[in-house]
Order: sequence, then C-alpha cells, then structure tokens
Amino acid sequence: MFYKIPELLHLDLLGNKLETITAEGYSSAFQDLPKLKCLILMAQDPKARHVMFNSFDKLPALEDLWLNNNGLRYFPHPSLSYQLRPELKFLHLESNEIESLPSYHKGDFPPELENLHGDQKTKHKPFEKTPNLVKLFLHLNRILGIGEEDLWMLSKLDQLFLSANKLVNSSVHPEAFRKLTKLSVLHLDRNKFYYVPLAIHGKSRIPSVDSLDLRGNSFTYILKGTFAGLDKLKYLHMQDNKIVTIENGAFNENIQHM
Repeated sequence: MFYKIPELLHLDLLGNKLETITAEGYSSAFQDLPKLKCLILMAQDPKARHVMFNSFDKLPALEDLWLNNNGLRYFPHPSLSYQLRPELKFLHLESNEIESLPSYHKGDFPPELENLHGDQKTKHKPFEKTPNLVKLFLHLNRILGIGEEDLWMLSKLDQLFLSANKLVNSSVHPEAFRKLTKLSVLHLDRNKFYYVPLAIHGKSRIPSVDSLDLRGNSFTYILKGTFAGLDKLKYLHMQDNKIVTIENGAFNENIQHM
C-alpha cells in the first residue's frame, strides 16, 4: 500500500474507521515502510476492537505506537510479539477496555490460523519481544490484576501509567514490579486499593521509583515503615483518599513533595 513512500517516518491515521487493525491477506499493510518510527491508530470511529497478529510485521524502525482511545478488550500481544521489536519504546493503550495484561487472544488471528494461535500462545511470555519499552500507557482501562511475572520482561521501563483501572489489593502480586529496576514513575491512582499495596512496600519491590501517584483510592491508614525504605522517592501524591491515621516513621527523609 505504501510502497511509493519508503522514506515515511510518521503516519497518522487518527479518527478513521479501522474497526479491525489488520493486514491484507497475510501481508502487513505497513510492511513497505522500513523507516517508519511513529504510527498513530488512535480513536477510530467505530472503535477498533482487534489488532491482528501480523498488523505490524516488517516495521523494524517502529519506536512509537498509538492504539489508545479505541475499544480493545484484550492486550494486543499477538501483534507485538509476532517478531522481536527492540526499537519500540513508547506504547499507548490508554482509554481502551483491556482487562488482562498477559492475555493472548485468539480473536487476533483469523479462524483458519487457530493452530498458529495455539502454538504462539504456548510460547508467549508477556513483553518478551518488546524488551526496550520505556513508557507504557495503560490508564483508563479495566485491568483487574497484575500477576507476579506479567511485567517482569520490562527491565528498561521508566514510566508506567495504570491509573483508573480496577486494581484491588488482593489482585496485585507483591512482587509485580520487582524486576522493573529502571522504573522511576509509577501511577496507581484512581484504583480500588483500601491500603497501600504490598507491591510498593520496600526498596526491593520498587527500587528506583522517585514519583509515585496514589491519589483517589480509599486508604485509611498509613502505617509505620510504609514508604520508609524507598530512598529514591521524592514525589508522593496521596490526595483524595480517606486517610484518618498516619503513623510516625511512615516516610523516608528524601521526600521533597507530598
């Protein structure tokens, strides 16, 4: 489709009618764009529901992908893990309907490739093929939980936005963020936490976070030691909770803005 413009770096298809982000036959619609760095497919009308497994095949330079403000119900892992994507750094999936981080859905494959889906799903490890993501935007979805290893492949991730999902204390594994050793910005605001999640207690669990947003949850007690071990933490946002008690020794001495 784009064979006459191989030098294209930025393609913006915002607000069109791509209800399914798909390839024609078994070839990617974007495969003739070897230098494409930014692809914007946000806010389709009607909303995009599926991203087919080979939609972004042969885009070796892709750094910035926008799939936000659509109606995706499943994380588009098939299209992101079909091949190694070492250049992808920014992934926008905010304002969709995603419920699960590790999901690998058969709806992103044509019916005649059911066996391929089964084979790929068996091998699938979330984010294994996108190891250099730096920013991941997942706010305003319906994510119900974070398993122990759902995010562990994102060792280069610097900023993670999980605001306004459906996370509760019991659905976030205590070690969910432990392998994100570069993570400096974490947004967990406007979820359904009744106390500070164990996943953000202690330096061993979020070793590098310097900005933590916990606004708009339902915290009542901030116990001694909750944030004391987070020696990199400088910015802590906890407004719009239901705090009645903060114990002495709850915070570390490096916090600059609270």
